[in-house]
Amino acid sequence: SNCQIENDKILKIIKDIVKEISEYIKNTDTKDSLKEKIAKRVEKFLSSEENKSIQNLFRYIDQLTEIIYDYAVYNCKIKREDARFILPHGRKTTIVVSGTLSWIKDFITKRTDPHAQWEIQKVANAMKYLLEKQNIEV
Repeated sequence: SNCQIENDKILKIIKDIVKEISEYIKNTDTKDSLKEKIAKRVEKFLSSEENKSIQNLFRYIDQLTEIIYDYAVYNCKIKREDARFILPHGRKTTIVVSGTLSWIKDFITKRTDPHAQWEIQKVANAMKYLLEKQNIEV
């Protein structure tokens, strides 16, 4: 899209928030390896080329939420499944599923139906593939 952000304040505000979070994380008792991971992500974000396209704004917001997610999980000890609610709705995440084999087979049968939403069909088909790869009939 050629849509441009007319106001430089938006990008400055986002970058200032990232810097503030980064400084706060440096002063916490979080493991050094996790601090380094977050610091690398922050540095990548802050050193990215200034571009006023709306696509880059979406990218900035996505990166910002990833930094906040890391902070919530690693510093505040919030469970990953709860902290992921800060991530944008359209973002891919990892799903961990547990249940009996009969429940999972029932889920796959119902959710591979053409009437199910495409996102859930995709998940069900991936689960089906993984089971079949293990020689488990669905």
